[in-house]
Amino acid sequence: MFEAGAQCGSQMDFTPLIALPSLVALVVIWLSSVEKAVLWIYLPALLLLPNYFYFGTPAINVAQYAIIPIGVAICWRAFNGKWKWSTLDALVGAFVAWNFISDYHAIGYTDILERLAWPVTLAVLPYMIGKTIIEQRGLRVAFIRRFVFFLFLDCLISAYEFRMGLNPVRALFVLLFPSTRWPGQVREGFFRVAGPFGHPILMATVVGIAIILHRYITYLGLWERRFRLLPNLPISKERLILIALLAGILMTQSRGPWIATIVGAVLAACGASVRYKRAFRRALAGLLVAGCLILFVGKVYLADSGDGQASEEKISAAYRTQLISRYQDIALRQSFWGWGTSTWPKLRDMPSIDNTYLLFTLMHGLPGLILYVLMMGVSFSRLLRRALSSSDLPSHDRALLFVLFGIGLAIAVSTAAVFLGEQLYPLLFLFLGWGEACLAPSPRNGPALNEAVILEWRPKFQFRSIVS
Repeated sequence: MFEAGAQCGSQMDFTPLIALPSLVALVVIWLSSVEKAVLWIYLPALLLLPNYFYFGTPAINVAQYAIIPIGVAICWRAFNGKWKWSTLDALVGAFVAWNFISDYHAIGYTDILERLAWPVTLAVLPYMIGKTIIEQRGLRVAFIRRFVFFLFLDCLISAYEFRMGLNPVRALFVLLFPSTRWPGQVREGFFRVAGPFGHPILMATVVGIAIILHRYITYLGLWERRFRLLPNLPISKERLILIALLAGILMTQSRGPWIATIVGAVLAACGASVRYKRAFRRALAGLLVAGCLILFVGKVYLADSGDGQASEEKISAAYRTQLISRYQDIALRQSFWGWGTSTWPKLRDMPSIDNTYLLFTLMHGLPGLILYVLMMGVSFSRLLRRALSSSDLPSHDRALLFVLFGIGLAIAVSTAAVFLGEQLYPLLFLFLGWGEACLAPSPRNGPALNEAVILEWRPKFQFRSIVS
């Protein structure tokens, strides 16, 4: 997960360009604000650019460079403003610390700078952005709209990748930084798009998050009718973005994230219902029934996967079902300390661990897995409890709690079929921090969402829950 993927070099060395966002973010912070550096520099670097090209010592990627000056400013502001510690803070800190301790036990001082820099820039600082920036600074709508728009751009660009097998953004990086070619995947005669995320399943998961967030902005009625630069388009901005996102997630041809997105979207939609408790009960019951049916159909689907004529989809699904049984003994041999991030034993015929829970057990032992599950469980349960039990919440705040709960559950479901890597790792911690900020009694530095902004946009329709 934390292995540097592509060290680059050529006669004309462009690798220092990867560090450029750090300088740009510093200038934006100096001339304007940390908030604008997050929206204008960090988010584009994270969501639009490949994060598997590295530079420097320790070797870090473009988004990690972008977050360094932002993180310094946030730490200065947070601790001077008397940071309010919480249970989730302690769990995040314990998870990051145990990862480092586990790696140190496995490999000692080797690459110790990277073992320190990667958790800080990929977990701690994104968590702090989520906890101290979005809600307290009134950036909820601005952050969501920008997040969704960047994924909209990724999906448009990926239409070329779907047909030609080459992502234009990745191709540009390969030209600037010649390296090992990043392999593509083909299914049903078409390329599975990965965008800047490295793997189709990772892209599908992030696009699924964007779809859930898109529905929240639609619920508030905060999309303009048309794109500013394309006022004569015969389709509304809201609908075109949704179509592009749905096309993008379909082009990844990744069934696991499709299911995860449906689960997250159904649960998120409960917050838009007037009778949200009843909607949640119905949604939960429906998802449990659907889950049982999927498990039954999956067993039937895999019944003949051992046949030499089995399709690639069946072989891929069968591979995932065999992972735990094949790696169980290896994981138990180092069940406490783990084998380390990059030193766990790989079976020759199963080199890829497409299950985050198994991977954390291999890398960091049972304590690493338990801390990860506790971190997620504490966050999700608190969000859901607040959404269901607080009768005095404004409708848009309750809807956001359900949205963040749905996103968290979607990530938890999706990562059962893929490793938690690339951009999805910092995004998880960013959303964990954001959820924690939503649970605070009241924002310290301003409203999380300006009611006047909602009224100014004049919603054109009322979002209705699909389960109410």
